[in-house]
Amino acid sequence: MVIEPNLLYSLHYILSSLSQDLVFRLEGEEDLDVLDGSGQLLYAIQLKNLGKPITLSDILSDNKTSFIKRFLAKYSEAIPILVSYGEISQELKNWEKHKDTISEREKTTLKKYKITTDEWKLVKSKTQFIEISEEEIVNEIEKLIKSNFLEVDPIPTIGFMLNWLQFIAEKQQPITTTCFNERYDRKIFQRQNR
Repeated sequence: MVIEPNLLYSLHYILSSLSQDLVFRLEGEEDLDVLDGSGQLLYAIQLKNLGKPITLSDILSDNKTSFIKRFLAKYSEAIPILVSYGEISQELKNWEKHKDTISEREKTTLKKYKITTDEWKLVKSKTQFIEISEEEIVNEIEKLIKSNFLEVDPIPTIGFMLNWLQFIAEKQQPITTTCFNERYDRKIFQRQNR
């Protein structure tokens, strides 16, 4: 079975958040949007699987659809999170340390992409970076399924959950943690009573 990396991470994030009152939107502003119960966007998560270290040019371009441009134009009140199935360049990881300063190199970048100093400081102070591996995520998903849904074999359950998430993403339907819990509690109950 070929596993879509975006769906795999989305499943991991949802399973990690089952105790919270959240809404998830796959393929929303980003690959995974996380909203509070009232519909306010909290996190916009972009997933990358480039096979090389992620650099600034991978998330910022003249194109209005680049990760940073979307953040500034559409959801600057939320937290943008870049998740990479691989390495993220040290330059990007250092944003947190240098969020209140702008280097000469960055000034050139800002001018080129028509981004203000305040916008850039906002980008650097809010953007979070996470490096993951597929193996690590799959292992964590197995553990989360075992702890949240007792008496279930996690391997086929992962497949069922990923198929359902694919369907939900295609239909552009939001998922709540309550809906997710009810769906899988009911499915497990039905299988146990056959």
